[in-house]
Amino acid sequence: MPPPGLEILPTELFICVIEKLSKADLKALSLVCKRCHTLVVQALWESVSIEPPEYSLHQIKAEAIPQARLQLARQLHFRADFLRFTDRRCPHEATDSSGGEFENESSSGDSEAEEEDREQWVGLPRFHQLARKTESVVKRLRPGQLHSFSWDLGTCVPSEVLGPPGAVPLNHPMLQSLALTTNPYCRDNRHPECEIDLSALRRLHSLRWKAPGAHHLNTLSSAIENNSGRLQDLELDFVNHLDFVTDMAPWLHRSEAEGDFGVAETWCANKLFGLSRQSPQPLFPAIRTLSLSQVPVVGAMAPAINFMTLRTLILRECPGWPEFLAHVTDLGLPVRLKKLEIQDHRWQKDLVGLSAMEGFLGAFQGLEELFVTQKRLLDPQRLLNSALHHRATLKRFIHPVPDALDDIPDDCWFYFFGSCDLEFIGRHCHPELLRPILRPFMSKDSLKVLHIRQPPFSLYDGYVSWAFKDTARLSFRDPDSDDGADQDVNRDVNGDDDEDDGRLRSWLRPQFIEFAEWAFGPQGIGSLQFLAFGKFAHGGRLPFGWRLRSASFILARGRGDGAGSAFRVLSERGPEARAMLEKYRDALEACPMDELLHPSMRDSDI
Repeated sequence: MPPPGLEILPTELFICVIEKLSKADLKALSLVCKRCHTLVVQALWESVSIEPPEYSLHQIKAEAIPQARLQLARQLHFRADFLRFTDRRCPHEATDSSGGEFENESSSGDSEAEEEDREQWVGLPRFHQLARKTESVVKRLRPGQLHSFSWDLGTCVPSEVLGPPGAVPLNHPMLQSLALTTNPYCRDNRHPECEIDLSALRRLHSLRWKAPGAHHLNTLSSAIENNSGRLQDLELDFVNHLDFVTDMAPWLHRSEAEGDFGVAETWCANKLFGLSRQSPQPLFPAIRTLSLSQVPVVGAMAPAINFMTLRTLILRECPGWPEFLAHVTDLGLPVRLKKLEIQDHRWQKDLVGLSAMEGFLGAFQGLEELFVTQKRLLDPQRLLNSALHHRATLKRFIHPVPDALDDIPDDCWFYFFGSCDLEFIGRHCHPELLRPILRPFMSKDSLKVLHIRQPPFSLYDGYVSWAFKDTARLSFRDPDSDDGADQDVNRDVNGDDDEDDGRLRSWLRPQFIEFAEWAFGPQGIGSLQFLAFGKFAHGGRLPFGWRLRSASFILARGRGDGAGSAFRVLSERGPEARAMLEKYRDALEACPMDELLHPSMRDSDI
């Protein structure tokens, strides 16, 4: 018999409870009683994710999902990892070891049904396999069934899925959320079999497109124009701005484009967002999140954004961002931002960007999250002074500028941290240099997470890891050897038991262990719950050639029994680590140091 409370709980309240549970808890709840099963099954199958292996993206088991369960889906996602830093991930460019376009994928562990399913694809190019398999999944859905669709494979999208006759726009024109991660470097991305047509989708509340090609500009611009009045979340990532503008330049008049990237960037921004004198103001009246990476921006965009509704603004490596922020300030637009992220390593010179940042931060109050990465030439102390304008509300602060502490006296950091009740701090700084400036938190109870961000590229050219011993250091792997699979600190070392905990400790430098013992110990930061180290963006991947796939890990406060170490190593598969990542993922992955895809890397570099 189910507990009496479950029998009398109104369905509306039951659904509210279900929405707060993890999938593991939902599965357990579905076994309690028939009513629970009926209500939970919809929640379990509301979102369906199909995740093929990264290097065999065409290997989608199209018939693996029961039809009865697929009919419950409102969200359909095709996803894959991006742990391999390559432009040759699209099935168009995949070849087997003999140089052919096909491969024998049979495995002794496959069932008879799987063998039969594989036989029907023999001799068919990989991209055509991907196209037919994904199309078959989408066509099994009822017309109008989907509210959300994502293609996050980092490949060309088959026209059968999103082209003019595509199953998604044809059968689901009322779609509210669309997310795409394509591949601008695929040699065949302009082929008609990869055409994307979003003109039928005019009810989108959320639009995300990562790694579009320059030939997608008209499609993307039209999608933004057709949905601008409804869009609440808009995220664009051009991956490599120079490549995008270079590919786009032939579309411009020769007098405008020849060697003049400034003109090309302005044209791109105006074209992308449909800026003109006839544009309604604001062009995006309902916008809440605007995230742009490697996307040119111009000052004319300022009145197009409704800053009364905008809560999150992310500008990563966006040329023109200082002019954009300065224009917002000059216009006196009412700003209600809660989160601001600015990343700029290459575009802005001197103090122009910092001056724009100072004016913008001083024009409003109430910011809760501030993530800023700029060139070392900028005066970090001025940034701290500007951030103090939001000291009453600021909770998360990331400033991963290498060696920035050399330019700011400890007493400035001490005053800044003493003035703000920060919950999360992310710094690119050696632990021993962090220790003195964190002293204000020894007498406060606000700081919950400290993230020490050492980017992977700093491990080249004689630099050493701040956390790992030389013997555990990321060593180069011979691409021709097959002496074992890649290792992963989180996946292969971390664990909940003492043995795995001890293995990671044996890899860590004594100085890092000493810092962690201090931070979690009785003389350290009493409120600290987690100490994160390393890179978490893009799955925490490392550059090609390193034996470890990931060198990030999370430490947590000890059990508090008065015995043993002051900290514990968390397994990334454990519930505590998953909950921590879910809560702080945006901050841990903020200001990534590398692009999602890169044209210079080849599989031969592995």
